[in-house]
Amino acid sequence: MKAERERFEFDRELGRYVETSSIERELSLRARAFKLALERFGHDQAEKVAAIFGGTEESARDLALTLGVDEDKIPMLVTWAQSQGEVFKKFWRPEVVRFLDAFSTGVWWDEEMKEAWERMKRHG
Repeated sequence: MKAERERFEFDRELGRYVETSSIERELSLRARAFKLALERFGHDQAEKVAAIFGGTEESARDLALTLGVDEDKIPMLVTWAQSQGEVFKKFWRPEVVRFLDAFSTGVWWDEEMKEAWERMKRHG
């Protein structure tokens, strides 16, 4: 047992073992950064999405041509499409939460990891 403990301590000093709380803290920080990046993506891309559907003069001109709308309506089309950026932002936020649920704590993709985590929780 003494030799086993010494080997474990040696391995721990070499970085082969890490406290579970350190790993959990790291994963939590990464998850938070990932969530913020995804939320920010919706905000940052809303204008580009609107541009696809008439949010720029060029795309509005294409839309007007396709719909047979007079070119004098292009400014109105641009204004409307750009206003839909807010709709996209509101749509995006709950989608991020739904997407991240599959990666939340307690969801294990690997059976071995699931069993190891359950053992660790039982034995503290």
